[in-house]
Amino acid sequence: MLALFLICVIAYIVKRIRAKKSLIPFKKEEPKLPPHEQAIKELDEIKQQKLWQQGRSKEYYTLITDTLRKYIEERFGINAMEMTSGEILDLIRKNSEAQSVYENLRQILQLADFVKFAKMNPLPDENDLSMMNAYLFVNQTKEEEMVELVDSPLSDELTASGQEERQPAVKAVDSPLSNEPVAPCQDDLTRYQPKSTNDTTNLKD
Repeated sequence: MLALFLICVIAYIVKRIRAKKSLIPFKKEEPKLPPHEQAIKELDEIKQQKLWQQGRSKEYYTLITDTLRKYIEERFGINAMEMTSGEILDLIRKNSEAQSVYENLRQILQLADFVKFAKMNPLPDENDLSMMNAYLFVNQTKEEEMVELVDSPLSDELTASGQEERQPAVKAVDSPLSNEPVAPCQDDLTRYQPKSTNDTTNLKD
Protein backbone atom coordinates (compact mmCIF):
# COMPACT_ATOMS: atom_id res chain seq x y z
CA MET A 1 0.00 0.00 0.00
CA LEU A 2 2.85 2.34 0.88
CA ALA A 3 4.61 1.50 -2.37
CA LEU A 4 1.49 2.38 -4.36
CA PHE A 5 1.24 5.71 -2.56
CA LEU A 6 4.88 6.53 -3.32
CA ILE A 7 4.39 5.63 -6.98
CA CYS A 8 1.42 8.02 -7.16
CA VAL A 9 3.43 10.81 -5.51
CA ILE A 10 6.36 10.34 -7.89
CA ALA A 11 4.04 10.26 -10.90
CA TYR A 12 2.39 13.50 -9.72
CA ILE A 13 5.79 15.21 -9.26
CA VAL A 14 6.99 14.10 -12.69
CA LYS A 15 3.78 15.31 -14.31
CA ARG A 16 4.03 18.75 -12.68
CA ILE A 17 7.71 19.10 -13.65
CA ARG A 18 7.03 18.18 -17.29
CA ALA A 19 4.21 20.72 -17.40
CA LYS A 20 6.59 23.32 -15.88
CA LYS A 21 4.17 23.96 -13.05
CA SER A 22 4.75 24.44 -9.35
CA LEU A 23 4.62 21.28 -7.26
CA ILE A 24 2.09 22.98 -4.96
CA PRO A 25 -0.88 24.41 -6.87
CA PHE A 26 -1.60 27.99 -5.85
CA LYS A 27 -4.86 29.81 -6.25
CA LYS A 28 -4.60 32.49 -8.93
CA GLU A 29 -4.75 35.95 -7.42
CA GLU A 30 -7.65 38.10 -8.52
CA PRO A 31 -6.76 41.45 -10.10
CA LYS A 32 -6.69 44.26 -7.57
CA LEU A 33 -9.59 46.68 -7.83
CA PRO A 34 -9.08 50.46 -7.91
CA PRO A 35 -9.36 52.04 -4.43
CA HIS A 36 -12.83 53.53 -4.98
CA GLU A 37 -14.26 50.28 -6.39
CA GLN A 38 -12.85 48.28 -3.48
CA ALA A 39 -14.30 50.76 -0.99
CA ILE A 40 -17.74 50.70 -2.62
CA LYS A 41 -17.67 46.91 -2.62
CA GLU A 42 -16.88 46.80 1.11
CA LEU A 43 -19.56 49.37 1.93
CA ASP A 44 -22.11 47.30 0.02
CA GLU A 45 -21.17 44.24 2.08
CA ILE A 46 -21.45 46.19 5.35
CA LYS A 47 -24.85 47.50 4.34
CA GLN A 48 -26.11 44.01 3.54
CA GLN A 49 -25.08 42.69 6.97
CA LYS A 50 -27.62 45.02 8.72
CA LEU A 51 -25.38 45.29 11.78
CA TRP A 52 -26.86 48.31 13.54
CA GLN A 53 -30.35 46.84 13.12
CA GLN A 54 -29.09 43.93 15.26
CA GLY A 55 -27.74 46.25 17.96
CA ARG A 56 -24.13 45.89 16.74
CA SER A 57 -23.48 49.60 16.24
CA LYS A 58 -19.83 49.45 17.35
CA GLU A 59 -19.01 46.78 14.76
CA TYR A 60 -20.98 48.73 12.15
CA TYR A 61 -18.97 51.93 12.62
CA THR A 62 -15.67 50.08 12.99
CA LEU A 63 -16.12 48.47 9.57
CA ILE A 64 -17.17 51.74 7.93
CA THR A 65 -14.25 53.73 9.32
CA ASP A 66 -11.74 50.97 8.50
CA THR A 67 -13.00 50.94 4.91
CA LEU A 68 -12.67 54.71 4.64
CA ARG A 69 -9.23 54.71 6.25
CA LYS A 70 -7.94 52.14 3.75
CA TYR A 71 -9.45 54.12 0.89
CA ILE A 72 -7.89 57.38 2.10
CA GLU A 73 -4.53 55.67 2.50
CA GLU A 74 -4.53 54.34 -1.08
CA ARG A 75 -6.18 57.36 -2.67
CA PHE A 76 -4.28 60.20 -0.98
CA GLY A 77 -1.13 58.43 0.21
CA ILE A 78 -1.94 59.15 3.85
CA ASN A 79 -1.12 56.61 6.57
CA ALA A 80 -4.69 56.82 7.78
CA MET A 81 -4.73 53.42 9.49
CA GLU A 82 -2.25 54.71 12.08
CA MET A 83 -3.82 58.17 12.58
CA THR A 84 -6.52 59.49 14.84
CA SER A 85 -9.73 60.87 13.43
CA GLY A 86 -8.58 64.42 14.14
CA GLU A 87 -5.31 63.95 12.29
CA ILE A 88 -7.09 62.53 9.25
CA LEU A 89 -9.56 65.40 9.18
CA ASP A 90 -6.77 67.99 9.39
CA LEU A 91 -5.08 66.53 6.32
CA ILE A 92 -8.30 66.10 4.36
CA ARG A 93 -9.33 69.69 5.08
CA LYS A 94 -6.10 70.91 3.43
CA ASN A 95 -6.65 68.76 0.35
CA SER A 96 -8.37 70.70 -2.43
CA GLU A 97 -9.86 67.54 -3.98
CA ALA A 98 -11.66 66.57 -0.77
CA GLN A 99 -12.75 69.91 0.67
CA SER A 100 -16.26 69.62 -0.75
CA VAL A 101 -16.93 66.42 1.26
CA TYR A 102 -14.92 67.30 4.37
CA GLU A 103 -18.05 67.76 6.48
CA ASN A 104 -19.41 64.39 5.35
CA LEU A 105 -16.26 62.62 6.51
CA ARG A 106 -16.21 64.58 9.77
CA GLN A 107 -19.76 63.44 10.59
CA ILE A 108 -18.77 59.78 10.15
CA LEU A 109 -15.50 59.85 12.09
CA GLN A 110 -16.75 61.91 15.01
CA LEU A 111 -19.89 59.84 15.45
CA ALA A 112 -17.86 56.62 15.14
CA ASP A 113 -15.54 57.79 17.95
CA PHE A 114 -18.55 58.42 20.21
CA VAL A 115 -19.93 54.97 19.44
CA LYS A 116 -16.62 53.12 19.94
CA PHE A 117 -15.25 54.99 22.94
CA ALA A 118 -18.26 56.55 24.68
CA LYS A 119 -20.65 53.64 23.94
CA MET A 120 -23.14 55.99 22.32
CA ASN A 121 -26.15 54.41 20.61
CA PRO A 122 -26.95 56.50 17.49
CA LEU A 123 -30.42 56.98 16.10
CA PRO A 124 -31.47 55.01 12.99
CA ASP A 125 -31.38 58.19 10.90
CA GLU A 126 -27.80 58.85 12.03
CA ASN A 127 -26.76 55.34 11.04
CA ASP A 128 -28.26 55.73 7.58
CA LEU A 129 -26.67 59.16 7.21
CA SER A 130 -23.23 57.78 8.07
CA MET A 131 -23.49 55.14 5.36
CA MET A 132 -24.77 57.68 2.84
CA ASN A 133 -21.89 60.05 3.64
CA ALA A 134 -19.39 57.21 3.27
CA TYR A 135 -20.63 56.48 -0.26
CA LEU A 136 -20.63 60.19 -1.06
CA PHE A 137 -17.07 60.72 0.16
CA VAL A 138 -15.74 57.87 -1.97
CA ASN A 139 -17.64 58.84 -5.10
CA GLN A 140 -16.71 62.52 -4.88
CA THR A 141 -12.99 61.89 -4.37
CA LYS A 142 -12.35 58.94 -6.69
CA GLU A 143 -9.76 59.29 -9.43
CA GLU A 144 -11.12 59.55 -12.93
CA GLU A 145 -9.93 56.76 -15.19
CA MET A 146 -8.07 57.75 -18.34
CA VAL A 147 -9.17 56.04 -21.51
CA GLU A 148 -6.25 55.07 -23.74
CA LEU A 149 -6.55 55.17 -27.50
CA VAL A 150 -5.59 51.81 -28.95
CA ASP A 151 -4.19 51.67 -32.48
CA SER A 152 -6.16 49.37 -34.74
CA PRO A 153 -6.36 48.73 -38.50
CA LEU A 154 -9.82 50.30 -38.53
CA SER A 155 -8.57 53.51 -36.94
CA ASP A 156 -5.73 53.65 -39.47
CA GLU A 157 -8.21 53.28 -42.33
CA LEU A 158 -10.41 56.02 -40.93
CA THR A 159 -7.41 58.30 -40.55
CA ALA A 160 -6.27 57.63 -44.11
CA SER A 161 -9.75 58.24 -45.52
CA GLY A 162 -9.99 61.49 -43.57
CA GLN A 163 -6.72 62.67 -45.04
CA GLU A 164 -7.92 61.81 -48.53
CA GLU A 165 -11.08 63.84 -48.02
CA ARG A 166 -9.06 66.82 -46.86
CA GLN A 167 -6.77 66.78 -49.92
CA PRO A 168 -7.53 69.70 -52.30
CA ALA A 169 -8.97 68.90 -55.67
CA VAL A 170 -6.44 68.85 -58.49
CA LYS A 171 -7.00 71.70 -60.94
CA ALA A 172 -7.50 70.59 -64.49
CA VAL A 173 -4.67 71.65 -66.79
CA ASP A 174 -5.50 72.84 -70.31
CA SER A 175 -4.21 70.49 -72.96
CA PRO A 176 -1.86 71.97 -75.58
CA LEU A 177 -4.20 70.56 -78.20
CA SER A 178 -7.02 72.77 -76.99
CA ASN A 179 -5.05 75.90 -78.01
CA GLU A 180 -4.63 74.85 -81.66
CA PRO A 181 -6.92 76.66 -84.15
CA VAL A 182 -9.79 74.56 -85.47
CA ALA A 183 -10.55 74.70 -89.26
CA PRO A 184 -14.11 75.83 -89.93
CA CYS A 185 -16.51 73.41 -91.52
CA GLN A 186 -17.50 73.93 -95.17
CA ASP A 187 -21.17 74.25 -94.28
CA ASP A 188 -20.36 77.05 -91.88
CA LEU A 189 -18.53 78.96 -94.65
CA THR A 190 -21.43 78.77 -97.07
CA ARG A 191 -23.88 79.79 -94.40
CA TYR A 192 -22.20 83.11 -93.83
CA GLN A 193 -21.47 84.01 -97.49
CA PRO A 194 -23.36 87.18 -98.62
CA LYS A 195 -26.17 86.64 -101.10
CA SER A 196 -25.78 88.20 -104.57
CA THR A 197 -28.24 90.90 -105.53
CA ASN A 198 -29.81 91.20 -109.05
CA ASP A 199 -28.96 94.78 -109.97
CA THR A 200 -30.34 94.50 -113.49
CA THR A 201 -33.73 93.50 -112.29
CA ASN A 202 -33.92 96.45 -110.00
CA LEU A 203 -32.92 98.85 -112.81
CA LYS A 204 -35.65 97.57 -115.18
CA ASP A 205 -38.27 98.11 -112.48
